[in-house]
Amino acid sequence: MGIKTITSKKSQPTPVGIRLKAELKKRGISQKNFAEQLGMSPSHLSDIVRGSRPLSLKTAVSFQNLLGIPAKEWMDLQISHNLEDNPHHDNADFRDAEELAEYDRIISVKVLLKEAKINVKCNKDCLDVLRRTYNLPSPEKLKNESDMLKNRFFKKTAKTGLDERMIATWIVLAKNSTKEQKVYSKFDESTLSELSSRLSQVFNSNSNTIIRTHDLLASYGIKFSVVERLDHASIDGYSFIDGDTPAIVVTKRYDRIDNFAFSVLHETYHVYKHLNDECNQMISIVDYDIESAEEKEANDFASRTLVNPNFWSDAPTVQLNKPWTIQRKYSSWAEEHHLNKWIVLGQISHITGMYKFKSDDSRKIH
Repeated sequence: MGIKTITSKKSQPTPVGIRLKAELKKRGISQKNFAEQLGMSPSHLSDIVRGSRPLSLKTAVSFQNLLGIPAKEWMDLQISHNLEDNPHHDNADFRDAEELAEYDRIISVKVLLKEAKINVKCNKDCLDVLRRTYNLPSPEKLKNESDMLKNRFFKKTAKTGLDERMIATWIVLAKNSTKEQKVYSKFDESTLSELSSRLSQVFNSNSNTIIRTHDLLASYGIKFSVVERLDHASIDGYSFIDGDTPAIVVTKRYDRIDNFAFSVLHETYHVYKHLNDECNQMISIVDYDIESAEEKEANDFASRTLVNPNFWSDAPTVQLNKPWTIQRKYSSWAEEHHLNKWIVLGQISHITGMYKFKSDDSRKIH
């Protein structure tokens, strides 16, 4: 009789399905309910659990959002499982999936693909769109850039929900928005006063405002665009150096001429005074814990430019507990000084903290 030997069997990678079932059991969530939360049919999820259907990056991101487990962990499980089943398989697609998962930890791949409006069919297509459309560096370099920005600018407060990943995503969109823009002249550091005066005229007239702002800034060698804000990324504006050309991007967080005017002038000041070799970008995030010296300077400049401090000397005397009286009197006063009433009322709100004025259509950006 031969001697029976026992050989140690290599431990199998934990399949996505086993990990998912364990997580759902721990949280008291049925597989059917989880499929509903995913917006997926129960049979589709069952295929993933059984391993008969591979996990996609999109689904891994959905797992991440619902369970708080990084998409990369799910994709690593899928890649290991695939390679174990077929070690001779060309694993290029698995590597692409892993790289996408790395990107998705830093930025929202889903948002960028949606904004690109390009139909993608596989992981390679996703990467091609990200690289071609947004000129993304490697995930490692992108993370380093994001960390540098976070350390310098992200000052989280209890009042403001800041998602560093969504802010980094918005910055990618902002940079992409100016990529193909042309300016009409070379930027001249001595033209701040002249430009700000002309911008103020554009804002006070509030007619065809965004196009006129773009054309005016381009004539002074500055790129400009508006990129809608993303959820959980409370950004007012961003200024940076695009190649050799300064650029300003604002969010139009509120469709109000006073907010828009303030944000553009704020970033304009950064362009002239704060973008240099040591700092080639500035980002204005709502509700800083501590206002930096640069931010305070830019805020003061925007306020002074919008309403000359000398004008306030003959301002109407009113009681602060009567917002409707303030609105009526200061609207007339603004008209007398050829100022936009909402820019004046916006300044009063900023100074006094009073925000009870009744808005009308003239407050919108026209």
